[in-house]
Amino acid sequence: MKWIRVFLLLLLPGGFALGQASKGADTSASGGAHPADANAVHPATTGAVDGLHPAASAAQWSILQKDNFSIRYPSAWTPNTEGSGMVNFFILAPLASPDAKFRENVNLVIEDLGQDSAMSLNELATASLDALKSAFAEFELESSHQLSNARGPYQRFIYKSVQNGYPLQFIQEFQIIKKRAYILTFTAEQSKFEADQELGERILQSFAFSK
Repeated sequence: MKWIRVFLLLLLPGGFALGQASKGADTSASGGAHPADANAVHPATTGAVDGLHPAASAAQWSILQKDNFSIRYPSAWTPNTEGSGMVNFFILAPLASPDAKFRENVNLVIEDLGQDSAMSLNELATASLDALKSAFAEFELESSHQLSNARGPYQRFIYKSVQNGYPLQFIQEFQIIKKRAYILTFTAEQSKFEADQELGERILQSFAFSK
């Protein structure tokens, strides 16, 4: 079935981020980075992440606009709207050090399920979880919840795995809108996930469709 390709893309987040780690952290990507308006992101109150305190003003956030959607991210991060394969875009955190092998990132995969598809969110979540368990070394599901936001219902997984020898942790959100599956992923090293989770969730929740 056509939508099975979605599950193959679940393999990308960790390895993709590792592959991008050595590429210039300070270069700006073309296409779509603009300052966010003052009310775009509501500041959090705790923690410091990648040199950007979550309580920093919204002026330190930018917005990536592409196609019919947008997403907000810390201005110190680097967006790339060219994507890779079926990855629609990715946004990379600055390198933690010159010899770092990994960069935290957010990426989006979009898969057209086909106009005749009757696939439900529950079916997508079940099939995705089965694929994750079979594909990832040392896979550990931390939580699984079906939630809802302005875009509608979505499934959220938080899980751990090891990719290329690196222990990583993910927030992955699945949503079906107009016969398309949208998969948003935030990836961090396991050792830094607790400190960075709040920022990752703020970025994911800022994803919105144009009216």
